[in-house]
Amino acid sequence: MEHIELICRPGQNRPEIREILTAYLAGAGFQGFEELETEIRCYMPADAFQPEKISQIMDHLASLIGPVQWEISTLAEKNWNEEWEKNFPPVVIGETCLIRAPFHKTQEKYPVEIVLTPKMSFGTGHHPSTALMVSGMLKMDLSGKKVLDMGCGTGILSILAEKRGAEEVLAVDNNEWAVENALENLNINRCTRTELVTGDASLLEGRGVFDLVLANINLNVIREDIPRYFRATRPDGQLLTSGFFTRNREEVTQAALQAGYLEAGGNEKDGWMALLFTRPVRVLHT
Repeated sequence: MEHIELICRPGQNRPEIREILTAYLAGAGFQGFEELETEIRCYMPADAFQPEKISQIMDHLASLIGPVQWEISTLAEKNWNEEWEKNFPPVVIGETCLIRAPFHKTQEKYPVEIVLTPKMSFGTGHHPSTALMVSGMLKMDLSGKKVLDMGCGTGILSILAEKRGAEEVLAVDNNEWAVENALENLNINRCTRTELVTGDASLLEGRGVFDLVLANINLNVIREDIPRYFRATRPDGQLLTSGFFTRNREEVTQAALQAGYLEAGGNEKDGWMALLFTRPVRVLHT
């Protein structure tokens, strides 16, 4: 499968500018990001690429952050994998969880190890939102729990849920390539309790309720789908969500409270935010 590489060089090379650029492009379907000193390289499957949409986004971004130089090229899958082998270093989170590629050596001192062949999917532990989600999950006892992973990407959070003792995991992504990649990673990590499906939050109806809902997507999707997440959360269950900036905390919190959740904490990293909510045993409003 061929992939599109979009190289962006923002005129103002500041962290907050890079965050805005990355967030908009993630919302447009780009799922792999490589941040270099003066540029950001973004990747998506060629069959999902809409050049007119990218042009519109870049025009809009110019009004927010100033002009962005950008160029597009097509990559063969072989080139993509070679790039990851050169540029995907292992990640350690919480001093307990090692996230590595198959070509890295295992390190037995870490009690939790996740092996990923990242390819084009979002979620390798390098991005702050993924790191925040992993860090939050490492603090939870998931033994015997039923977990929902919305926007599963590489499958990293589903894999971690199983390794933390979850009895049942439902992993969902609307991108077929991500689902294919997640299946490969689930197999590499010998995960057997995860059901992987292609779709979005609309398929949750009739799927029952979960002890923990994970949603590491983007601001717009989270705001729109929080009511569905709430209906899919059992009483006294939790929602852990990220994929938005710290400045969007109030927006997400208000959407969650309106759906019926209660605030239960949050954490931030490099301008990105993760928030934890609980569903009360008794619904406080209709």
